[in-house]
Amino acid sequence: MRLAHKNKMSYVIAQKRFKMQAGQAIQYVFRVAAILAAICVTYASLRPAVSMPSVTHFDKLMHLMAYTVLGGLFMLGWRASGWQKVAAAVVALGIIIEITQGVMGAGRTGSLLDALANTAGVAIGVTAALTLLRVVKQD
Repeated sequence: MRLAHKNKMSYVIAQKRFKMQAGQAIQYVFRVAAILAAICVTYASLRPAVSMPSVTHFDKLMHLMAYTVLGGLFMLGWRASGWQKVAAAVVALGIIIEITQGVMGAGRTGSLLDALANTAGVAIGVTAALTLLRVVKQD
């Protein structure tokens, strides 16, 4: 009887270790994806300006979508840091980029409306990631 109990306990411990290692691997993937996405957004935001479609406020939609992705990826990658720190870091990235655009020239200008679109995107992305984490945790 004791041997069966020990084997069962060993199995449960091994299963918990596997889940923890898999979770860490997935978190690592999200971290890499978040950093790569931040590099892409930073590059796209600071390269010399290119013409955009003439749809009114199309660039605000682009900001919203980009920062939704960033907010979600950073939240999934650094969830242990807490949503407030993650959101603040991604919002700060957007503000720094907007300030840099304002001082660098190259056909770029900083915009308060862009910063607000970035912030709204971060809020959507972080909220979506937190919702996803809650749903996955329940299963």
